[in-house]
Amino acid sequence: MKIAVIAPSPVPFAFGGAERVWLGLTQYYAYETKHVCELIKVPTLERNFREIVNGYRQFSCLDLSHFDLVISGKYPAWMVSHRNHAVYMLHRLRGLYDTWPGDLDTALPDDALLGPLRPLLEGPSTCRSQLSEIFGEIDRLLAADPPAHWLALPGPLIRAVVHKLDDIGLSTGSISRHVAISHNVCRRAGYFPQDAEPEVAYVPSDLGLAILKEDDAGTITGPDGAAPTFFTASRLDHAKRISLIIDAFRRVEGPARLVIAGDGPQRQELTLRAKGDGRISFAGRLSEQELARHYRTALAVPFVPYDEDYGLITLEALAAGRPVVTVRDAGGVLEFVEDGVTGLVTDTDPAALAAAFESLLADPERALRMGAAGRERVRPITWQNLGTALVIPSRKRPRRRIVIANSYLLWPVDTGGKRRLWSLAREFARTADVTVVSLGRDDTPAEEFFFSPHFREVRIPISPEHIDAEWALTKKLDETSVSDISAALYGHLTPALSRELRGRLAGADLAIACHPYLYRFIREAWEGPIWYDAHNVETLLKDAMLPKTPAGRAVLAEVAQLERECVEGAERILTVSEEEKAAFRDMFGKPEDRIVLVPNGTDIPADPLLERGRREALKEKLGVHGPLALYVGSWHAPNVEGAVALAGIARERPEWTFWFVGKMCAAPELRARDLPPNVSLLGLVGEDVLQTVFAAADVGINPVIVGAGTNFKVIDYAARGALVLTTPIGIRGLDMKDGEHVIVAERERMAEALAHIAGRGMGAHEGMIANAFSHVRDHFTWETILRDVVA
Repeated sequence: MKIAVIAPSPVPFAFGGAERVWLGLTQYYAYETKHVCELIKVPTLERNFREIVNGYRQFSCLDLSHFDLVISGKYPAWMVSHRNHAVYMLHRLRGLYDTWPGDLDTALPDDALLGPLRPLLEGPSTCRSQLSEIFGEIDRLLAADPPAHWLALPGPLIRAVVHKLDDIGLSTGSISRHVAISHNVCRRAGYFPQDAEPEVAYVPSDLGLAILKEDDAGTITGPDGAAPTFFTASRLDHAKRISLIIDAFRRVEGPARLVIAGDGPQRQELTLRAKGDGRISFAGRLSEQELARHYRTALAVPFVPYDEDYGLITLEALAAGRPVVTVRDAGGVLEFVEDGVTGLVTDTDPAALAAAFESLLADPERALRMGAAGRERVRPITWQNLGTALVIPSRKRPRRRIVIANSYLLWPVDTGGKRRLWSLAREFARTADVTVVSLGRDDTPAEEFFFSPHFREVRIPISPEHIDAEWALTKKLDETSVSDISAALYGHLTPALSRELRGRLAGADLAIACHPYLYRFIREAWEGPIWYDAHNVETLLKDAMLPKTPAGRAVLAEVAQLERECVEGAERILTVSEEEKAAFRDMFGKPEDRIVLVPNGTDIPADPLLERGRREALKEKLGVHGPLALYVGSWHAPNVEGAVALAGIARERPEWTFWFVGKMCAAPELRARDLPPNVSLLGLVGEDVLQTVFAAADVGINPVIVGAGTNFKVIDYAARGALVLTTPIGIRGLDMKDGEHVIVAERERMAEALAHIAGRGMGAHEGMIANAFSHVRDHFTWETILRDVVA
């Protein structure tokens, strides 16, 4: 797999425990596995309200879709959106969570100036599509010059903003697996979604692993052969409580030394605190070799932080065979330090800590025994175990196995039907192992495509005999495309189909028939539960497409019988609209409680509602002057027929530029026409180009007048901030209203509608565009649609 480890780069830069984790993970994947891995760090400031919000915003906009797996572990990096995103939780922004000042109020200001931001922050939704609105409202608030105390850090407003952004970024709908650095982090209130089941995977220390290779556990003199030494290394700040160690050590009598390594904001204060005791020294920042030498020659390592997430110092000390002296509220340290076994645990009190130091000075052999036990305690903690946990999580409970049978290749996802199947499989793969068994052409290699550790496609090339039979049927049906029907009629001519389904379904929990065409092959191979994902009522769709000839009628009868068998045998039917739900009930007698409405949906982009000025600037950059209309469609007869009609409309509206995108652009019916100069056939484009095209379009047009199911075009246009102009049939099942969400016009009136839109100016339609976007965000994102279906 191609793996991205994504993290913030602190400004000013400091190399600490988190940086060791990211570097170690990257090196493990790159040098010790077959994966390829890149560490991506983004400079991130967090000195004030604006900088913290901007940090979250910049990570939310990153496109890492060219990686197979993304691993993040610290705010705000987990705002990255990716289909296969593992979070290795180090900690949230602790000052706004578990170390929030107890005397500080958490209530938001009771002021109308907050406007729509308040319900966004206080609402329960964790849908990612809210991000654009949240960031937009924060920008509006900042532009309004709110009172300075509203932007305090810490303060109630930044606390509410960060909690909401974290809840969105870390939701189980966004994250494929949650892993924590320690049980202590796992237990912290508010760190993980309620429905998450985080695993714990400890991070090793490369320094500790190097120490393990050396066998000098019997040495307990100081680095220069002087008195026994207590050695600690930390960032010198209040949370590490170095002052407690100093106060305790000053109570110790006799020959001993305390060496403190590290640097930080408390350096001067701690130096003054130790003044007068020549046994205490500050070593500053040490190299890896120097650090290892100090560990190996210390009597023990005091480490007394408050509620530490984990504490690599603990791992390094124990790996060196040195006991750790800690306190009862040290947090993650206590997952390794057992009192009297691998170290000593005392009350958080200088006197108690001093007594522990003196007991070790009096019995250095005991220190050696505890150090040896600690060494064994941390020996199993390796990069391999951590790296495996993030790629393939442990199975506390078995994941369901789901097999989806499909009559065409899923990847690349370049049609509406493929997008529906992709989204369904992707959502299932969050909690199940999903295998899509697909039929390709005869030149398709027999192979497996892995989209994530739990989502794959098995590709089966159809046999030459199957191809010949399909071609003969195509000619008999007046060149009508029948590859899906031929899968049902001639699938037996491709023996690998039945063989592969039988093998993949062995031990499965659920089978899904994508369309009805492979239903019989599923049922022949398996007796378990089957769902039918009905993109259309196929009988009605094929009735409109097949020729009204004896051959066409005969094939239609085959389709009707096959769909009836599939409907009757399916435990559940997923259908795209209320109209089609009624058709399955009335045509086939299926009980309504077995039919689930699953309309087509979309994924909201990070920045969908471009301000008018930005959209115009983008159009100018792309060489478009004047209004731009976009039409997107696959090579499907209704889409092609709509494109031909729209070319005629374009001729009537020369002031508009028309872009046609998708496989339909290759259709002979369209290419053979004399297209007007304001029409460009962009064809099938990559995802990045497609998103740019969507961002530039003023109007998204849907001229289709036949078809079934909910329409991807309309949803996609609305989700990306374009004004939607559609035929009445184009908004079937979407509950959108003419004049409120979209402009509805019969095809023959679309030229007139475009003239009216241009005459009023795009600014006059911003309210309608916003209404359509909100409607799609609330009702037609895949996350919202499929949440209950895949549960």
